[in-house]
Amino acid sequence: MRNKKIFLVLTAIFSLLQSINGEVSLTTSVNKNQLTIGDIVRYQVIFTYNENIKIDLPSIGGNLGGFEIKNFEDKPAYQNEKKEWIKEYNYDITTFFTGIFIIPALDFPYMDEKNEKVVLKSDEHRLEVLSLTTEGDQDIRDIKPPMEIPYDYTYWIIAGISAVL
Repeated sequence: MRNKKIFLVLTAIFSLLQSINGEVSLTTSVNKNQLTIGDIVRYQVIFTYNENIKIDLPSIGGNLGGFEIKNFEDKPAYQNEKKEWIKEYNYDITTFFTGIFIIPALDFPYMDEKNEKVVLKSDEHRLEVLSLTTEGDQDIRDIKPPMEIPYDYTYWIIAGISAVL
């Protein structure tokens, strides 16, 4: 029983020291790993940090491999029930090429409580982009010729009848 109390006290002290130390965590995710050409994928970056930390989001536009950014969302920071700050960035990305693509591990710098620059590295994400065509649709079909507009003979019929009368 005494060992259990000591363990709980040490755990509480360790948790308090971690929160005072200003620990930062970084989570990145994608909403799907397999998509077809033109599909939108949400690439989400979430920072969890204490209030004395300054997050500095780098420009990642050119670092997403064969993907292009269609939309960017910078959500306001908020506090969770543990009094940690949560900052969320969402990127809607797409590609028009097929194959296996990797969103590389990206560097995310921040300034810690001592005003020193620290860099967190994100996870890599592997995405498979499939073609829209199926096995039977491999040939490209020719386009249909333009439709002809039917000629309206009403004017000539009325003009002919008027000339006879």
